[in-house]
Amino acid sequence: MGLAAFGSLDAERDPLTATGQIMGTVDYMAPEQAMDTRHADARSDIYSLGVTLWYLLTGRILFAGETAVNRMMAHIHDPPPTLGSVCGPLPPGLDAVFQRMVAKNPLDRFQSMRDVIASLEPLVQDRGCEDLPRRMTGSRTSRLAFAGAVSVLFVAVLYGFGITRERPGESVDGTGATMSAVAARPGDEPIAPSSTRPSPAVAPFDATLARGHQEAWAGHLGIDIETTNSIGQTLVVIPPGTFTMGEGPGTVDVTLTEPFLLGQTEVTQGQWREVMKTEPWKGQQYTIEGLHVPATFVSWNDAVAFCRALTERERDGGRIGGEQRYRLPTDAEWEFACRAGTTTPFSFGVDARLLAAHGWFGGGWMVVPIAGGNTSSEMYAHPVGVKRPNPFGLFDVHGNAWEWVADWYADLPRTPVTDPEGPREAAGRVLRSGSWDFNAVDCRSSVRIGNDPSHRDYHRSFRIALSPPGAMPTEATQPPIAPVMSRSKPPVPANAPFDAAEARRHQAAWAGHLGIDVETTNSIGQTLVVIPPGTFTMGEGSSTVDVTLAEPFLLGQTEVTQGQWREVMGTEPCRGKRYVIDHDDAAVTYVTWHDAVTFCETLTARERASGALDTTKRYRLPTGAEWEWACRAGTISTFSFGDDAIVLGAHAWYGNDWDAAAELPIPGGNTASQQYAHEVRLKQPNAWRLFDMHGNVFEWIDGAGRPPVVDAFATRSSTLAESEACRGGSWLLGPLQCRSAFQKRHKAAGVSGDLGFRIAMTLEGADDAASGTSSRSQEP
Repeated sequence: MGLAAFGSLDAERDPLTATGQIMGTVDYMAPEQAMDTRHADARSDIYSLGVTLWYLLTGRILFAGETAVNRMMAHIHDPPPTLGSVCGPLPPGLDAVFQRMVAKNPLDRFQSMRDVIASLEPLVQDRGCEDLPRRMTGSRTSRLAFAGAVSVLFVAVLYGFGITRERPGESVDGTGATMSAVAARPGDEPIAPSSTRPSPAVAPFDATLARGHQEAWAGHLGIDIETTNSIGQTLVVIPPGTFTMGEGPGTVDVTLTEPFLLGQTEVTQGQWREVMKTEPWKGQQYTIEGLHVPATFVSWNDAVAFCRALTERERDGGRIGGEQRYRLPTDAEWEFACRAGTTTPFSFGVDARLLAAHGWFGGGWMVVPIAGGNTSSEMYAHPVGVKRPNPFGLFDVHGNAWEWVADWYADLPRTPVTDPEGPREAAGRVLRSGSWDFNAVDCRSSVRIGNDPSHRDYHRSFRIALSPPGAMPTEATQPPIAPVMSRSKPPVPANAPFDAAEARRHQAAWAGHLGIDVETTNSIGQTLVVIPPGTFTMGEGSSTVDVTLAEPFLLGQTEVTQGQWREVMGTEPCRGKRYVIDHDDAAVTYVTWHDAVTFCETLTARERASGALDTTKRYRLPTGAEWEWACRAGTISTFSFGDDAIVLGAHAWYGNDWDAAAELPIPGGNTASQQYAHEVRLKQPNAWRLFDMHGNVFEWIDGAGRPPVVDAFATRSSTLAESEACRGGSWLLGPLQCRSAFQKRHKAAGVSGDLGFRIAMTLEGADDAASGTSSRSQEP
């Protein structure tokens, strides 16, 4: 069938030269095999078997044509007909099996012969011949012919490809390899690993040696070179080794001491939707939709949340062990895997003219994409696995979409390093591979850029890594899912004033002490950041007080959005109201203080019920002192970015006040023509990566545990039971109301188009008994 050797195509009728020798029979040949025999694998055999099923049932070849070339092109481009269009009505599920076997894209087919068997078995049970639906065209003889055809194919799968029932722990994929213990089904026996640790893969090495290293380490680990998980992502074994990272004068010798598994492709839209149940790319520019198109418009934070959700899913299904965790690859792991032993600019050599065969790339960007590369008329991320893989079997490591990796971005070290994980903090996270709208020079193996971990775009995606069973991942690449307080001595408090770099160092130190990431994304997509304890001067002018916060806490990176509110509460309080745009990422408004408290309580109950939150934690509103401490992030200036209100527009949505007589906003600020609460994360964050702490919407705070601060900015016209404080300024009011120290009171039962909130959370292990003057909220 597809892998049988033969001579030139219809030599008497097709004028092909003697060099046009291929492997396979045209009428049974998979599309990828017709384009390049080097792309043929077990899935190509599955395609050929599907064509065989068609022939057994219909007595005709799948695609007719005057010449072999015509038929070959039909296999590449033409959609297969349905069995029902020729055979009439068939048993339920048969055509679905056939259509999946002959899918054009190998990723859309069954990924192993075991899957084919599982789909065919119900059709060849003893009762199947008699119990075929009576609506099937023809007599009992016809139904028996059907059963015989499927049985023939089933026997071919079992014996023609070496599958037996004597080895329940294995599943041959057409190459003689067995399914990995990582992806084994319940009850399967893992492959016994070899006892001898193979030699590391020391670069440079060629493609043959690359494959040899993979085989050796797969055998040592007792798994296959390629393993497909429950969402259809294939991961390949990457051996440990040594290589030179970077290029030119900025290089460093790197040693990786442990093997790992790496996604063969970028995570796709179908895989993202399967795990996260969202579609962040939907309706966005420079995007096409498809199961096998990379998931774009995902931030670094989103990618980390995906890895955690997939880890929990796979653990719950018994597909990975408790010591295993899906994660982003480190910067060094990514480049080592991309190079696959090469020392050239690309994994395929030095000639950029060959890049089109290996990657999707473009011509750069100037307001709109610059036409160029091989995406001049296709300006979007393309389906994965279409271009040629590198020697380790990885697709799209050059171009298509930039890929987030684990590390913070910084210059490479100047001395040799082992298992590097990058700096503990920096301005952005590393992205790799180039993309469809960048030049060939940006798609080199060594190219790395940095970007804000909250940034989303049409050419941002990621691929996943997984440590195999028994490997010893480092702490940085394997952060615990749940916060666990370290037994080590706590870091020093963050005592103001301090600059942005020190602010990030305090965050990183306390996150490490707590055993969590600096940024953590919860079940509704809200990212919370670690806020360390410390001392600062609260208020301004003559109305100040020294405040000590004794314990760290988490604070929402943004105000709660309309989409997050609807996800938790099932309502849309600001829909159709004045001074509102309906957008999932816009700050929610028209919520009372009581509504905000109820949201926190509902989210707490929801996450406790799902196991995402334990009983020692609670979502809540931040107190006034916590809010101002987080807003200032070490500063003692008017705003978190300094004293100059002229630059406020880069950090905040603000206006010019309210005309009470006309009941209209007074045009001004940067919202003169956009008088509504905006999408979050559009302005620059403060030093602790908190967005919209100045402007956009006022934010409700918790009045419990107020420090003795004189309110010099508002007249107390109601009792504490009737009013609550809010912070941050809004799109409606001017710069004076957006100051770090500004607060005003609002009726607790009142609503407004410029009033929302953000959430806080007390951390596990944090002591509620605060020392000194604390602003910690009293919990019910």
